[in-house]
Order: sequence, then structure tokens, then C-alpha cells
Amino acid sequence: MTLPIQTAPDSARVQAALQWLYRDALQEHGDLLASMGVSLREAAYQGRDALAGAHLREARLVVIEAIKTYRELESLNGGGR
Repeated sequence: MTLPIQTAPDSARVQAALQWLYRDALQEHGDLLASMGVSLREAAYQGRDALAGAHLREARLVVIEAIKTYRELESLNGGGR
């Protein structure tokens, strides 16, 4: 099957849109981690160890998702730039 000539620019636009989405997701992950850091600090200051642990577990999940998102972005960029 022969693809039309316009496929290449469309493909580049799709890749650029995906890169933007992944970068936006990374920003969201960063915002979540910053917020969780503040909450963790407050829980620790108040001596609420169980709550501090809950914030740490949530932060761990966000970090895992951020790493996955970064790897997806890296693969779009050809393996690392």
C-alpha cells in the first residue's frame, strides 16, 4: 500500500503533539511531587507517622509514573537527547 506524501508532515505533527503531552505530564508529576513534599513535611512535623508514610507511598507511585513517562518521551526522541 502506498501512503500519500502528506503522511510525513502529519506524522511529524503527531510526534510533536505526543512530545508536548508527555512533557505536560512530566510537569504534572513534578507539581504532584512538590505538593506531596509539603504534605509529607507537615505530617512529619505534626508527628503523624502513618500519614507521612502514606504521602511517601503516594510519592513513590508518582515517581514510578514519571519515570515511565520520561522513558516514553525519550523513545519518541530517538533514545535520548
